[in-house]
Amino acid sequence: MVNVSLVALGSVRAGLGWSESFRSVEAEGGTVGEVLGSVPLGEGGTLLDFLTEDGEMRPEYMIRLNGGCVRRKAGLDTRLEDGDTVLAMDIVRFIAGG
Repeated sequence: MVNVSLVALGSVRAGLGWSESFRSVEAEGGTVGEVLGSVPLGEGGTLLDFLTEDGEMRPEYMIRLNGGCVRRKAGLDTRLEDGDTVLAMDIVRFIAGG
């Protein structure tokens, strides 16, 4: 069992149906994927379902653990410890012109 802070921004927060962007989450298992799989969406399914496709993180979303990119670690298999902060958000793409 692990207790982490989950921060959801943009369409992730909207998908969850949260009015606030932060919640404390307690889940069985100790990986990013297991925690995301324990968080229900407002319309059914889980946050893991929302952020992944065919078992892989969708490229339009970013998951960070304590400020570091989860993709650069072990992805969804990244181990968590009590007190960690997981951030899930849309990747913001900037288009500049001149």
